[in-house]
Amino acid sequence: MTKLFALFGNQKEAETAVNALNEADLGRTSIRVLSQFNNELQGPLQLMPISHPTAGVTGAVGPRSRVDLTEDGLDGDIAGFFKRSLQKGAVLVAATLHDNAYKDRAESIFENLNAVAVASLDSD
Repeated sequence: MTKLFALFGNQKEAETAVNALNEADLGRTSIRVLSQFNNELQGPLQLMPISHPTAGVTGAVGPRSRVDLTEDGLDGDIAGFFKRSLQKGAVLVAATLHDNAYKDRAESIFENLNAVAVASLDSD
């Protein structure tokens, strides 16, 4: 299993990335989109849904929910960078690929769509 995280400048770019991942037929893949929900600089981060008929995209969580990216296994410095970027309006696409064979293709999609930053975690 591989977890990929790609940071985009806005919601539209993130939606384009999610659509590209879904069209790429990457096997069993779960996708989450993380964005700042309100205008408070220190406000909570939320899962924001993007609808797709066949995607495994998670729905929104409660309005005051906090997302801790270190729970996903990200290093504290990387998680901090992503969180600060989200607080400034960026959007994070997190994809869990259940087959590592699709990792290069998914990373290529993110890079071709001009992701600001991409991080990955591999596990057995």
